[in-house]
Amino acid sequence: MNLRKFDDQCVQLTTIYDDVIEGICTYNDAEYNESEYGRKEESLKILYYMFYKKYIKKVISLEDHWGPFGRFSDSYGKLEEMVLEDDIDMIDEALSTEEDEHIIRILHCLEDHYLDSSKYDENHRKEFIKLLQNLLKYNENEEVIKRTKKILSIWHHYPKVYIDFDGVLLDTWSVIFNEYYKTYKTEELDDPKLNEVMNRLGWKEILSNSEVIHNSLEKVKKLEKIYDVCILSKINSEQEAIEKEAFLKKHNINNMCFVPYTHSKTKYVDSKKAVLIDDTISNLEEWEQEGGIAISFHKDLNKKDNFGIENTKYKTINDLLAIPTILLDIDIPRM
Repeated sequence: MNLRKFDDQCVQLTTIYDDVIEGICTYNDAEYNESEYGRKEESLKILYYMFYKKYIKKVISLEDHWGPFGRFSDSYGKLEEMVLEDDIDMIDEALSTEEDEHIIRILHCLEDHYLDSSKYDENHRKEFIKLLQNLLKYNENEEVIKRTKKILSIWHHYPKVYIDFDGVLLDTWSVIFNEYYKTYKTEELDDPKLNEVMNRLGWKEILSNSEVIHNSLEKVKKLEKIYDVCILSKINSEQEAIEKEAFLKKHNINNMCFVPYTHSKTKYVDSKKAVLIDDTISNLEEWEQEGGIAISFHKDLNKKDNFGIENTKYKTINDLLAIPTILLDIDIPRM
């Protein structure tokens, strides 16, 4: 049997035990296997499984086979069942393959056989969810993304996530407060005076002089692959809304909602069972009172917000990518 000719091909391999394995294989010669694995025998490797020639009954190429499941005979098979019986590290390795066809087949198998079973305990399932979240972050295949999101929606309810703008995405407060202190020579904040400073500076200048906080704009894009994300920002003027909208769209963030400064964010969106990431304690308190999940954000993890209010109850983060881990430990009832 000439195994070398199947290198880098999609094959159907039958073992001497009559297990039928389908997948994209790599050929290893006997010398390579001896140096790497201590066994001088040629083999075909599919994912992380090694099939030595001694145990192979038959191999056929599926390169010219095209049907409802592409080059494969079914949506998944014995190989995918073997993967999902393995430990979490091996599953992680399988999902890290560059072959999206293999990942899709593993997800098919997972969806059909494991979602509602007692196969995985709670800790195992949480580890698996982390693997799937990472898959969403780094895989661009549309079918992989669609199936992964479907599995996550079954295993763990994913709420809508609202993210504040000022003090979370951009450090606008530093620009505004610096001008306020320069003008009024005091750290005691007065809302009308603060509004006057913002109007005088203009929001185009405020945004252009504000630093992005901990790469938050790119992290929003990553979170959008997992959650339904909306930027929820209070505004003092129409100009502020116009400039913030233009800024967000420039960075390919298109889902946003603006709330008049004196109004509650809970009056403009449905906060029930939704998540708010905000740097202002009063916003978080209102959100929680209306049935939402409140998470504090501070770029330096300070206990006080920018208005001097102390945070005594809310989890504080300074990295938006910490959100998935936090939500894994929260029991969020379905709507």
